[in-house]
Amino acid sequence: MRRFAIILVCVLACGSVQAQEQPTGLRLPAIISDNMVLQQGIQDPIWGWAEPGAIVTVTIGAQKATAKADAKTGKWMLKLKPMKPGNTLEMSVESKGITLNVKNILVGEVWVCGGQSNMDFGLGGTVNAEQEIKDAKYPQIRQFRTDYAAPAEPAENCKGQWEVCSPETAGGFTAVGYFFGRRIHKELGVPIGLIKAAIGGTPVESWTGKDMMKAEPEFGAALKQLDDTLANYPEMKKKYEAERAARDEKMRAPIEDKGWEAATLDESDWKEMPVPANWENNGLGIDGCVWLRKTVTVPDSWVGKELILSLGPVDNADITYWNGVKVGEGDNYKLARTYNVPAELVKAGKAVIAVRVYDTDGYGGINGKPDEVFMSVAGQDKVSLAGQWKYKVAFVIPGWPEEPLGPGNAFLPSALYNGMIAPHVPYGIKGAIWYQGEGNERDKPNSYFYKLRGMINGWRSVWGVGDFSFYYTQIANFRGPCLDPAGDDGVHWATVRQSQLRTLSVKNTGMAVAIDLADPGNPGDIHPKDKQDVGDRLALWALAKDYGQKKLVYSGPLYKSMKVEGSKIRISFDCIGSGLMVGEKEGIKPTVELKNAKLQTFAIAGEDKIWYWADAVIDGKTVLVSSPNVEKPAAVRYAYSMNPVGNKLYNKEGLPASPFRTDNW
Repeated sequence: MRRFAIILVCVLACGSVQAQEQPTGLRLPAIISDNMVLQQGIQDPIWGWAEPGAIVTVTIGAQKATAKADAKTGKWMLKLKPMKPGNTLEMSVESKGITLNVKNILVGEVWVCGGQSNMDFGLGGTVNAEQEIKDAKYPQIRQFRTDYAAPAEPAENCKGQWEVCSPETAGGFTAVGYFFGRRIHKELGVPIGLIKAAIGGTPVESWTGKDMMKAEPEFGAALKQLDDTLANYPEMKKKYEAERAARDEKMRAPIEDKGWEAATLDESDWKEMPVPANWENNGLGIDGCVWLRKTVTVPDSWVGKELILSLGPVDNADITYWNGVKVGEGDNYKLARTYNVPAELVKAGKAVIAVRVYDTDGYGGINGKPDEVFMSVAGQDKVSLAGQWKYKVAFVIPGWPEEPLGPGNAFLPSALYNGMIAPHVPYGIKGAIWYQGEGNERDKPNSYFYKLRGMINGWRSVWGVGDFSFYYTQIANFRGPCLDPAGDDGVHWATVRQSQLRTLSVKNTGMAVAIDLADPGNPGDIHPKDKQDVGDRLALWALAKDYGQKKLVYSGPLYKSMKVEGSKIRISFDCIGSGLMVGEKEGIKPTVELKNAKLQTFAIAGEDKIWYWADAVIDGKTVLVSSPNVEKPAAVRYAYSMNPVGNKLYNKEGLPASPFRTDNW
């Protein structure tokens, strides 16, 4: 026992820093741990907690630095001398006889990778994922995966860990971040650190600190929501829990036997709905218990033979009867129901099939395919049961109460900043890449610009390393084409893209256009699998702006100005590279020039504000836009809809033009 105690003391006194397993007297934040990448060329901050007033000594390579822990909180921080990439390092942190060792440290370039699900999207889901993962042998690329947290106040620490890129780990790397980092790593030969902080479906308000929002008036509604929510949260939470408990009690209550399975029953007050179908699509927006009945005629040749009754999937639980006799039941909405009706129950004439369906959430009903709903006897033709069935509601479960946006909820303004960004401040970084915007598609025009600008400026203010580079992805094309040349498709993705284009006016920002990257044949997937091009297009901005490749063409054409020339409008662009072209992008293949094709998705309007599809022709470094329907043009729009389908404008380096509008109507 004595020997075991000595070993235990040594382990505690000289522990490697992984995850959160650290002594209580001396601690480091999760971001400062094994396998980390430190930012080259700056005074990297190192911080943690120790006994109040204690001296802390940090040693890394040939450097040694000290700090004194705060007399009340015990927090301490120091800054290292700037370092260059080189050998793998170890760092020791010592105070009051306790030593923490941080192993396998590299020095290189560190980027925050933030946003919603398209940034969270893992390498394992991308185009050619199997080969990409197999080839992901880059031990100098590391990712810190920030675990979900959404507190009401900024947190000092988080949960998460650094992972070394390998075929065993790469599948969980942020795909956009991985391809971004891989391009820079290959070009520069330096280690890359990626700090992933991304949660699907979330708005920019969640990623912006409360004090940051105060500096931007557009956040006024979010600030009010935050204050009101936190002030009323205890009462709202109590009400929510009571309503949830009442719903749960209703769900657990035994289902009353109403005798509706009987072969003879007065159905005069029963209604009809098609089967198969979700009952929500037939005017029945409830959770609860619904009975479905169908009267069938048994063929004479089936009498006295075992019968197969097929219903397909039922969402979610059923008990099925044949002429009042139970023949089967199930409670898995994914499984098709197939029941045997014993031969002695198969008699000549009419028979009644009765199905008690119990649904507690989401869609309900017999909801498979029509060819799955039938009855049959071996060796004879099936009889379809698809069509109109009688139905009646037995009881309704109260709807799900709306959970208040309290602490822990990703949609509480500032919550994700508090839990997933604030703990990393002031870790040394080069910049940030960002993929988000879908979560703000309901914003009024220009609103997202002000909010994104506010978040960028807010992050820069707290990090304390100046106006660091911030590169973001303009949201990709999505869903079906828009037939209205004005781009009025009932959603606001086009206006979000305009806000993103406008954000280029913020210092040290860059935008990767993704208007051509929806999955071929499946534009309804909000998560395009081509993350290779997204990562590379973001990396072009960094290589050109941060890493000295001044001659690199880093963007597709960006709208610059317009000039009315008679019945035409001439559009000028920045970032035209070696020239403009009509292009076509297929998957992750390079863009191909369509030499004899016409530009599409351009629209033109006069002062009457009536839009027409336009003829658009590349003329040198400009595009001439016109329409026989518009004699005196006033404005042009390009690719201005949720999914602008048609031949698109690129520069000859294969980078797409950003959607734009010249009007402010």
